[in-house]
Amino acid sequence: METSFKNELLRRLSAPDLTLLQPHLEARHLGLRTHLEQTSVPIDTVDFFESGLGLMVAKLRAEVEAEVGLIGFDGMTGAALVMGEDRSPHDCFVQLKAEAIAIDARWRIVLMGSPRRNTSD
Repeated sequence: METSFKNELLRRLSAPDLTLLQPHLEARHLGLRTHLEQTSVPIDTVDFFESGLGLMVAKLRAEVEAEVGLIGFDGMTGAALVMGEDRSPHDCFVQLKAEAIAIDARWRIVLMGSPRRNTSD
């Protein structure tokens, strides 16, 4: 299915799943250093990056952090939600200003109507 999305995850959604999500998607600008997720804080929004970069940071000790992941046009924030959690173990912020397609974290409820939700392919 052809879409106007630049994000690879959204581009690869099946037509029925995209139809379920489309009314809940909203374009937004993400400024430099915008915090998208904070350790142990409930995730309220998922951002599918269309451009720019997000950075995942793990806090090892009080003053020690490590970069543990990047999010670009092929990814999204909110990975913990996919794993059944509502909070991230890491902080996430915008490293390079970005355009994203956002959806409320309750998107999982929307996808419950998907016939593919329990399949492995």
